[in-house]
Amino acid sequence: MRRLPALRVFALCFVVAASALSAPAWADLPEYRVSVANTDVLSHQADAASLRVGRFTAARGADDQATQDAAEAALYLRDALSAELQAAGRLSAQATIDIDGDLRRYQVGPAPSSGINRASVVLHVSLRRDGAALMERDLSIEQVWPHAGTPWISRSLTSDRLLTAMQTLLRQLYSDPEFKRVTAR
Repeated sequence: MRRLPALRVFALCFVVAASALSAPAWADLPEYRVSVANTDVLSHQADAASLRVGRFTAARGADDQATQDAAEAALYLRDALSAELQAAGRLSAQATIDIDGDLRRYQVGPAPSSGINRASVVLHVSLRRDGAALMERDLSIEQVWPHAGTPWISRSLTSDRLLTAMQTLLRQLYSDPEFKRVTAR
């Protein structure tokens, strides 16, 4: 068995560590999993109308990376909403009620000098029937969790927390009494 010289081992360890640290742990959105609790709320609304998911956009940020991250998060929320409505049997391309969203705040990452990570998300949703406004609402979620020791653990923990935050944000919409009222047939 041949031993690798110490310099090669060091170089290999350096490349692995650099690749793990090059992307921030909070940058990637997790694969969305439909929330059973959310689809339960949606499917148990008596005599509820079908809905159509419209445009989801992001407010322009101070820098290009923040704007790109928010734009990706807006599309993520649109796809998550569509998946949950589909799972509850409430999504239809022929629906007369449209749901649009504008991601007003999307800040995810370490809070400076605090030893914690924070997710702060504000989504403005509007429901319209045949172009007429039915409801406008800001939904928001704030979550905080400790930094993890290694990048891999941190990425996994952040991914789990982001998924939960997005599911909770959508549950706020489905549970809103005004949402239930305007989506009733």
